[in-house]
Amino acid sequence: MNPRQVIVLWIIAVALGLAVALVKISQQAARDTATQRAPGETVFEDFPAAGVASVTLSDAGGEITIRRENGAWVVADRDDYPARASNVLAILRTLGELKVAQATEAGPSFAPHFGMDEGATTPEERGITASFADGQGAEIASFSIGRMLDSGGRFVRNHDDESGFYTVSDMLHMFDRDPARWLEDGFVRPEKISSVRVAPAADPDAPFWRVVRDSEDDDFRLADGAPGETLESSASDGFKRLMGFARFQDVVPAAEVEARTADSPAPRVATIGTFEGFTYTITIAPAVPGEPVDDPDAPPASTDDQLITVAVEAELPAERKADPEESEEEAAELDAAFAERHEELTAKLEKEQGFAGRTFLVSKSVVQPLLQDRDEITTGPPEPGEPSDPAAATSPPAPPVQPPAGGGTSVTTPPIEIPVPSENDR
Repeated sequence: MNPRQVIVLWIIAVALGLAVALVKISQQAARDTATQRAPGETVFEDFPAAGVASVTLSDAGGEITIRRENGAWVVADRDDYPARASNVLAILRTLGELKVAQATEAGPSFAPHFGMDEGATTPEERGITASFADGQGAEIASFSIGRMLDSGGRFVRNHDDESGFYTVSDMLHMFDRDPARWLEDGFVRPEKISSVRVAPAADPDAPFWRVVRDSEDDDFRLADGAPGETLESSASDGFKRLMGFARFQDVVPAAEVEARTADSPAPRVATIGTFEGFTYTITIAPAVPGEPVDDPDAPPASTDDQLITVAVEAELPAERKADPEESEEEAAELDAAFAERHEELTAKLEKEQGFAGRTFLVSKSVVQPLLQDRDEITTGPPEPGEPSDPAAATSPPAPPVQPPAGGGTSVTTPPIEIPVPSENDR
């Protein structure tokens, strides 16, 4: 190898060395300016799920806090009403597993650009912020959800990571401030209804109406009907299904109840009895909307929603009344079925008594049968002068009364009008 070739090789080696050095310098510069988390990695390097004792969700409409109290999750903003623990666990699990689809280098000041402006008043600009605190109330993590992408997914930000914003493929629908999503949704459900009584709350001893039935197979009938007054069949069907699938929309905090019922019509109280010994006492009042109005002098907006309170009592027989003619085998089967049902009813009573002392917001349809007035559920007696029997309207007229033989005066007794009972008489 001649000297010239050696010189050329040295030049090539130096050039390659410089190229490698430049690549390394470029890579180091990229690492120094890139986001902390890369695509494929989780948004949180180690989300502290085990230490979370409260979750606060904030958006343009306000905030709601769910916290752990005595080992159970409750909604703090609803007077510690039981929360759906499964929803809380879903959030904690999601943040522990949420992966970055794309990373964008940008500082916290760019948050409004990604739909996470905490000073905004519209949902699209404000986004959602989830704050997590430990048992002492100290914040241990904060997470924001921003604008949706046309291609799917959303922008998100871990507040402890100031290196950038991330795109994730999960739409994160579980991050919802609506209380209806967080309140445990079980509710009272009367079964095998035997009687329904509705009266003004101010005078419970003067009922608007009362209906009863003798067995589960019977239709309801008026318990205090006037002569000729009957219950509409459609009303009877409604009472059979009354609150069978009842759900509430929200729980009204005790401090807001008075304002939510101000200027609303007088409340009424319904008493529902069942063939299995349960008695439900439900107070109902039209709800005033909770949202403030711009004009303080304006009348409250109309609403069909109702506020109700419930109280549940039951007298459960301790043993079954046996039939003298039943066999020993039949008695054993019936006793076993009775014991099983007694256990179910005892658990039902304990659960439903837990709703006492709360005020629930429900849609009008839930309690519609209890809001009806007497003339809406009955067919009254015939008006004076109308035949009580439809067939009588087509009957031939009665023959005229002939004067008695031998002359004299004929006396005809005029028809007697039956007065229609007024609402106060019913």
